[in-house]
Parts: sequence; structure tokens; C-alpha cells
Amino acid sequence: MERTATWVRPADTGTEWSHRRRIAAAAALVAAGVLQLVEDVVEPAYDDPAARFAAMARDSTPFEVSKAFGIAALPFLLVTALVLLGLARRNAPRLGWTAGTMTFCGFVGLSVLQGVELVEIVALKGGLGVAEVQKIDDAVTGSVGAIPVVVLFLSAPLGLLLLAVALWRAGTAPRGALLLVVVMVLADFGLFGVLPFPVHIIWLAALSWIAWSLLARPQPPQYG
Repeated sequence: MERTATWVRPADTGTEWSHRRRIAAAAALVAAGVLQLVEDVVEPAYDDPAARFAAMARDSTPFEVSKAFGIAALPFLLVTALVLLGLARRNAPRLGWTAGTMTFCGFVGLSVLQGVELVEIVALKGGLGVAEVQKIDDAVTGSVGAIPVVVLFLSAPLGLLLLAVALWRAGTAPRGALLLVVVMVLADFGLFGVLPFPVHIIWLAALSWIAWSLLARPQPPQYG
């Protein structure tokens, strides 16, 4: 009796990605972490929006530099969401797609808010008063602008947490790095109080660890 061989597609652990694809993915992960960390370090911290706008009106340079790095990080953050989705989607398809889509949408919301903050800096540099800019900020975030705020602060953290779960189940990223992602999300929401260092150091460490694991994986077999 003749047997029919059945080919089973192996689980995708990233080894099927070409070397160039893995280098590009790793570079995007590290770039996203580095640029967000620089943004975090450069921008002066103010809890009160009025005090922040007043400081911005006095000297906008550190805010401009910080915003430049924050905006530069956006495309790499979007690619990061796609890379993590790509690692999770085959072995944990439903959870991976859901989490990756939520994370991507959260980063789109961040893009909108970065644009709003850039406009506020330009308005202050152009001579608009602090009170007027704060009114604009309140109006934007209190109407249609509330949508990207909700998307950012709900979709992004929940998506990242679900991505960590999906990647943990899929076994396609170092579990220590996934724990760092969870710690970063919780710390970013103040669950650990005020940390003595920027939260995005944790984010950079997690993304760099995942990037290294991508580069350290063996090359896929080549078939003639």
C-alpha cells in the first residue's frame, strides 16, 4: 500500500525570515527604543500643563528637540508593532492579530498627539499666548481629539500586554524581554510610583533583547 507523505509547515520562530529582513526588523526595534528614550530624557518634565506651556514659551528649544526625536520614532514604532505581530501571528494567530492591530492603532493615536503638541510649540513660538494655547489644547483633547487620546492610552498598553502574552505562548521572543515589556507598560502608568530613571530605558532593553534574539537565530535552510 502506497503511503502519501504529508508536509507540515513548521512553526514560525523568525528563522524563516531572510537575513536582510531580520536585520531590518532588529534595526527598527532598536531605533524605536533609542529615539523614545532620547525624547523622554530631553523633554523637561511638568505635571501641570500651564507650567509646561509657560516653560515652553520661555525656551522652546528642549521641547523642540524632544519632539523631533519623538516624531522620528513614530515610523519605527509602527514597524515594531508589525514585527511583533509577525513573530506572534502564526503560532498564536487570533491573539497575535488582535494584539498587533491594537498596538498599531495605539501608535497611530500617538502620532496624532505628537502632531498636536508640535502645533502647540509652533503656536507659542509664533507669539500666541500661553492661555490661548492652553484653550486650544483643552478644546482639541476635549472634542474630536479625545479619540486619539483614548486610542493611545487604551489600545497601546492593552495591545502591548496582549502581544507579550501572544509572544509568550508562541515562544518566538525571549520571555525575559516580554516581562520587561509588561513592566514598562505598568511603570508608564505609574503603578510603581516615580522611578529614578526614565521608563523608556526598560522599553529599550526589551526591544534590544528581542532584536538580538532575531539576529542570533540560525539562518533558514536554503533549497536549490
